Amino acid sequence: AARLEHREEVNAIVSDWSGGLPREEVVARCAEAGVPCGAINSIADIFAEEQFHARGDLLTVQDERAGEVTVPA
Repeated sequence: AARLEHREEVNAIVSDWSGGLPREEVVARCAEAGVPCGAINSIADIFAEEQFHARGDLLTVQDERAGEVTVPA
């Protein structure tokens, strides 16, 4: 409950700590400490990850101005 009362302060502390670390290291450190967490993918990550392609999570649509465009589903 105290965490929620001090949400802005906690968020600032976590942001300062995690901001200088690679995403994979943040996830690994949290996992080692028993803190539930997960990586958030960027758009570039989504397009580069084969699993998104295999699951059909990317759609190719026709745009009047841009032509054929692939977007996350």
